[in-house]
Amino acid sequence: MVYTLAGVDCIDCAADAAVVSAVNEGIDAAMEVVELRRPWVMISVNDDDDLHFRKAEFDPDDCPMDCSRPCELVCPANAIKLDDHSGVITERCYGCGRCFPVCPYDKISFLQLAGGTNAHTADGLRKEGLFQTTLENSNDVRSVLASPSSAFIGGVAYGGYARKIVGRVLSSMPSQQGPSSIEDHPELLVEALGLALGLVGTVKCYHPVHHSSFR
Repeated sequence: MVYTLAGVDCIDCAADAAVVSAVNEGIDAAMEVVELRRPWVMISVNDDDDLHFRKAEFDPDDCPMDCSRPCELVCPANAIKLDDHSGVITERCYGCGRCFPVCPYDKISFLQLAGGTNAHTADGLRKEGLFQTTLENSNDVRSVLASPSSAFIGGVAYGGYARKIVGRVLSSMPSQQGPSSIEDHPELLVEALGLALGLVGTVKCYHPVHHSSFR
């Protein structure tokens, strides 16, 4: 919901039916708040050689013998096996994150080899003269695209970083029985939206007034 309100063009999510359903529910909720162009939903299938995919990680030897192993039960990809002390099968893990909150001993973390500079992507592109989201002369598209000094980009993907900055706000939502929606907590929604606009705005070139229009 938050990033739909922030005006993203596409939302990337894991190839998990529950995740895709949650994404679409969030988009629907946002479009009930304000009239927006519906973003694309892109479903990513994990390629084990792609460094941008996060992987669950833990040492099975650290797991107590009497653990009920909820991580193994909740994993939709059967990527966690504890019988032979193998832990996470990285070839199967696609980073859905279901195992992380159910571990009663907080032993699970996520490893992502690539990343760390996401907040500065747009600034870095501008510094190198590569940031151009519109064609200055639409009558001569070929010459514009052929010029090395006028690189044209379709967008910037922020991946887990976008989830991380909003997740800090979501984690502060009051605990309750059953599912909790951020739209039920307007002050947290505004805070999360401000963070999302701060990130998306580096690409969309939003004017600061947009940050206060939802208050």
